[in-house]
Amino acid sequence: MPLGAALLCAAGLMLTVVVLYLQHRRLVTGFASFPGPPKHWFFGHAREFKQDEVELAKLVSWTQKYNYGFPLWMGNVFAYLLINHPEYAKVVFGRGDPKSSMVYNFFVPWIGRGLLTLSGPRWFHHRRLLTPGFHYTVLKPYVKLISDSTKMMLDKWEKLYDKNKSVEVFQHVSLMTLDSIMKCTFSYESNCQADSDSAYIHAVCDLSYLALKRLHNFSYHNDLIYYLSPQGYRFRRACRIAHLHTDFPFINKQDFGMFNSPMMGLPLQQSQRSKGQRNESPNFLKNITPPLFLLGDEVIKRRKDLLKAEKELVKIQQKSHLDFLDILLCAKDENGKPLSDKDLRAEVDTFMFAGHDTTASGISWMLYCLGQNPDHQMKCREEVKEILPNKDTIECCCAQIG
Repeated sequence: MPLGAALLCAAGLMLTVVVLYLQHRRLVTGFASFPGPPKHWFFGHAREFKQDEVELAKLVSWTQKYNYGFPLWMGNVFAYLLINHPEYAKVVFGRGDPKSSMVYNFFVPWIGRGLLTLSGPRWFHHRRLLTPGFHYTVLKPYVKLISDSTKMMLDKWEKLYDKNKSVEVFQHVSLMTLDSIMKCTFSYESNCQADSDSAYIHAVCDLSYLALKRLHNFSYHNDLIYYLSPQGYRFRRACRIAHLHTDFPFINKQDFGMFNSPMMGLPLQQSQRSKGQRNESPNFLKNITPPLFLLGDEVIKRRKDLLKAEKELVKIQQKSHLDFLDILLCAKDENGKPLSDKDLRAEVDTFMFAGHDTTASGISWMLYCLGQNPDHQMKCREEVKEILPNKDTIECCCAQIG
């Protein structure tokens, strides 16, 4: 190696070391007021997190010991402050600081740059365009759809009921919330609660797990290292499965004529079903190549072109209720500019994830907490009986709830 090249590499290495050292000192100074659990000099707390039940118990014990907040170190140059006290959280949420680009960028290949990953002016622009989708008159018709999905889940639980056995509810709740979000967002009957082996839910679980693993492994914060790693390959494969699922609601019978291939949508599902296979079985997904996941983008473009026709726009506006996809396609800013195809796809993937996985986690934890606190469970039961006397559905009372 020429002397000049060697000196250049050495200078680059020294510069990197200096930058990392300064970043470490900045974090140490910033977190000086917050004592935390002991950490390894190089790995920090990264080796404490194995994503099992012990990890949760450890976090709970740290929260009880450091009840205002404490830093968690992932290596020596990356750390974040875990806030526990509600007054501290109120101050943080009241600020307009940008989101951490490092953490949220891990999710971009999966959900794109939508409301979850955006910040600043672009976040406000998207939020303003999507605000009509959360108006009471839009949400009100969804009550029956969600009620129907919930009743289907409860019917399944009645069959599983056994006084001597516990039931793992998260999978059932995930299928229920996925069923609901598909109906409310896309007017799409997925039948996923009947066909419980959902490749999409497995993919979302993998993606959530792998994103958290990447956060805890500071060497994977480097995009190139992660891309070349086995976990990076698993993450990309799970992304393709998740994107394939969100492609399906965009596809209608008119769209099938665009593509002269059985790999493009319903024809493939029908041929697989005729062989006795599930439409989202692993064998089916192995045949999908990355370029096919661009199908949704092409169909979005075609659907937007159709909306330019006055008759198609009138049909949507005359629907008994607008779904989220209708609102996305029709949304325009003050200059009459709609969401781009890329932004539209990002919001679809964002709401598919946030609308079912986050909701399922919240509901599951709520049920667990109610099970651990029978007195609060009884209070909730009495309130439900008061609001819904002798009724098994919430549809009749949606006006009262509003």
